Amino acid sequence: MTHPLAELQTYVGAARLQCYYSLWLKDNGLPHNSEAAMNKWWAPKLAFDVVKQCLLAHGHTGYDEDFPMAQRLRDVLGLQIGDGTAQIMKNIIAREATRP
Repeated sequence: MTHPLAELQTYVGAARLQCYYSLWLKDNGLPHNSEAAMNKWWAPKLAFDVVKQCLLAHGHTGYDEDFPMAQRLRDVLGLQIGDGTAQIMKNIIAREATRP
């Protein structure tokens, strides 16, 4: 049970660094469209995966209204569509990668 938590902690750390890098690029007036798009599709997906793993770790009681995890799962699902769909963000990344 600890390995999924260790993996997710690593992914969250990587997502945080990706966000900082994107902000650094913007602050320094450098192109950052691709990096921002990466953050917009990956971080909400990662948040969903983290909450889902927490819910699974608690088993059936994770769905109980005494625990906030079921509501958090619904909340982070909304983040995946809030800034545009993941497919649009991936289109931006691919477009930036193929520019001459």
